[in-house]
Amino acid sequence: MTEKPEKPASVRRVRVRLRDGTVKVYEYARKPKAPSYRLSVRGHGFRQIARAYTSAPEFRALSESWQTATRYYLGILEDRLDWMTLGDINDRKSRADFYEIRDEFAATPGKADKLMGTLATTLAWAYERGMIDTNHARGIARLSPSSGRADKVWTPDQLAALLAHARPELSRLIRVALYSAARLGDVLAFDWGMVRGDWIEYRPRKTAKSTGVVVRLPWRELAPLRAAIEECGPRDAGPILATDGRALPWSLPNFHFRWKQALAVAGLLEADRHFHDLRGTAITRMLEAGCTHAEVAAISGHAIGGRSTLRAYAARTDAMALAAYRKWNQSLAQAPAVVTLQTARVKRGNGG
Repeated sequence: MTEKPEKPASVRRVRVRLRDGTVKVYEYARKPKAPSYRLSVRGHGFRQIARAYTSAPEFRALSESWQTATRYYLGILEDRLDWMTLGDINDRKSRADFYEIRDEFAATPGKADKLMGTLATTLAWAYERGMIDTNHARGIARLSPSSGRADKVWTPDQLAALLAHARPELSRLIRVALYSAARLGDVLAFDWGMVRGDWIEYRPRKTAKSTGVVVRLPWRELAPLRAAIEECGPRDAGPILATDGRALPWSLPNFHFRWKQALAVAGLLEADRHFHDLRGTAITRMLEAGCTHAEVAAISGHAIGGRSTLRAYAARTDAMALAAYRKWNQSLAQAPAVVTLQTARVKRGNGG
């Protein structure tokens, strides 16, 4: 079988059948394709970097919630920086453009800082991959206070109001998060396979690769946590926390919808309290109960010492975790009870 001859990419061939039945081949030089106007006037350098970064294993190793947030901020950055070529990003003057974006969001300092953090992380990845020669987003000054949300602690009254208006499955999730001091992604991933007798053993997703720390929670030692876990089961397999009686796992969109709904009904939308503040509240309560930093670290998965409040894993033991929960449990037992008042729902008849 005769192979079809190759033709130059710049040549177009047209076969025409003549009246006498013969076929004649005409060759024409292809007209050069005009470059896209958009591509000719815009560099798309940052968009190229962002696309490569979100396809990289380093990005895919992040938690689902972290990936979603990063894609959101990258989308904003792409809209602002889509004119930049890779050469523009390498230029020292690009730092002024980055500051201009930060200042554009000055009314929401937290969002401005997250944008710059996402930009710096993405360009740091591009630098390591040899796509750019330097990272001009590194070290851009923050707009929000460096203290973060360390002072945002849920009060007993706020928690009582929230739990009174939350659906039962959300109430269990909130209580497990509060008394385990675990992050949202870890709480949603709690599985019955992690329960080994009196212990819940899990590896925090945020630090799984950087530290490899394993947290072991003596869940029966803390009465509120034991009550919340026992309400969920026991079951042989599947998620500990489920959205309904069918034991379906929580999805992030469903959680965020239910969470905002509960805050609104409880009148807490203006209270400036986030779900992650439950973790800070747990740490604060353990410290107030007399737990040492090492004991708190055994529960929260933090480190102790150094530049941060909790920064060393060497002394993490089951004994410290037990001591932390026993001290916290004793503190809870001695605290005055918070009575939750629920407004009775009056069923209206046809008469109003």
